[in-house]
Amino acid sequence: MVHFTRRHFIQRSALLALLFPSLAAKASAQSDTKTAHHIQQWFFTSDDWVPNHPELPVMHIADASDSHQTLLSELEKTGWSKQWQGKPFSYLHFHSRTHVIFVVTAGSGELRVGGNKGKTVLANVGDMIFLPAGTGQQHISSTPDFAVSACYLKGKSWDVCRSAINPETLQKVSMEKLNKGTRHFFSQQGAVI
Repeated sequence: MVHFTRRHFIQRSALLALLFPSLAAKASAQSDTKTAHHIQQWFFTSDDWVPNHPELPVMHIADASDSHQTLLSELEKTGWSKQWQGKPFSYLHFHSRTHVIFVVTAGSGELRVGGNKGKTVLANVGDMIFLPAGTGQQHISSTPDFAVSACYLKGKSWDVCRSAINPETLQKVSMEKLNKGTRHFFSQQGAVI
């Protein structure tokens, strides 16, 4: 086993920068323009009748933007559209047909994701929450003015499931992937998915 020291790392990094100056310039330019976001990701297994997505994580990107309008505009460019605005349902449910992205537009609130044994997430204005198809979700509590814009992939219709679904529909949940534009959007936010 080779002992790799900090000195070796700096030497190798300098060598790479000399050999590939365009990569070094690109990395420097990106670091100047990117804002660091606090990103949390969770993978959930099925929880009673809530299937959760077997491959994609739930993501909470805190302070994703100073302007929810900017976020909504960027999502629109990547194939998402706002379909409603308000508070999410206060009962546990999931969508079997499509993913959803919540952009918090006002107030703050607690959402339970992943089912009854899942995670409670505190969401504030400017936050974004990605919920893959099949993910349990429930509004727990909030300030009176709490509101989200719910965005779904264009051309997809959403449903509300409050109990177990048949195996055929469950299989469709696991097949719901992310398009290239969405993956690129998340990578611009600093998320790896």
